[in-house]
Amino acid sequence: MDRPAPLIAKGPNEIWSWDITYMKGPIRGQFYYLYLFMDIFSRKIVRHEVFELESMELSAEIVDKICKMEKIKKGQIILHSDNGGPMKGATMLATLQELGVMPSFSKAVS
Repeated sequence: MDRPAPLIAKGPNEIWSWDITYMKGPIRGQFYYLYLFMDIFSRKIVRHEVFELESMELSAEIVDKICKMEKIKKGQIILHSDNGGPMKGATMLATLQELGVMPSFSKAVS
């Protein structure tokens, strides 16, 4: 099986990478979730927010905000992530399609 070609950004706002990081809360078993989006060319953090839950709806809202804030045009950007639920959920994918953002996912390890 052939490996996919690596993603290479030649300038800012071409490829963003994002993930959700679990952060311990003040109470045992309580977590907060850091949503962080970074431009892979410039390493600029284009947005970060902390929430009390992890969801594809929140992910979609953040991407919509970022694209408006950064004035991203349809077909301009690739958004790379792992294969987590909030990254591949129907709401998130529909938002990406509406915005003209191309999703990219890490290859699953079998």
